[in-house]
Amino acid sequence: MFRRTCFTLLVAPLLAVSLSCSGGVDTSSQQPPPTPTNGETASGAQQSIESPSEVEGAPIIGLSSRTTPDHIWAEPVIDGGAVSIPLAVTTMGDHFHFEVPGPSGPMGFIAYQVDGAFHIRAAHCPGCGGKDIDYVAGVLACPDCGSTFSPSTGAGLGVNWGYPEGSIPASVSDGFLTSLRHSLTVAYDRTVSGEETLYKGPATPQGTGGGGCSSCG
Repeated sequence: MFRRTCFTLLVAPLLAVSLSCSGGVDTSSQQPPPTPTNGETASGAQQSIESPSEVEGAPIIGLSSRTTPDHIWAEPVIDGGAVSIPLAVTTMGDHFHFEVPGPSGPMGFIAYQVDGAFHIRAAHCPGCGGKDIDYVAGVLACPDCGSTFSPSTGAGLGVNWGYPEGSIPASVSDGFLTSLRHSLTVAYDRTVSGEETLYKGPATPQGTGGGGCSSCG
């Protein structure tokens, strides 16, 4: 009687454990799959989706830190006598600004498109000498004296002064807008001094290549 009781006491817990393991509900199969991390799907496959913050925060080559919502400033690449600006920057707005080192300090320029062609002019007012020439409502404007100028010819609109006749040669190639540093310098100096025309002679220094201002009009 004692042995039978002991055997019953030992077997009962074992049967309970066995039933619990074999007959219980597998709750793990009802749990939601783990939240995908690091670009993985629920099956573990990688997704090629970039983070929006990484895309928006990526630096734009050639875009200056001086850029504001209203004014695009380019950081030109100066290689010998060539001054180049990425087209990705030149087309961010209807105009952009940039500077080039000159004999007497930085020379400011403004560039824009008229009928699909790029124009570059000194950001210097031929009338009052202000250095903040802007492109407003399709014309060049000086905020200091209120003078306005034709974007295509540089002639004064309603005033007796204007930019030197002719334009700064510029070309588009390999994703860049490129002009000669010498051409830019000549145009800037002639604007400041009030010259009537840009220099038409062989304006390319030795070793720089290109046509300089020989095509200035």
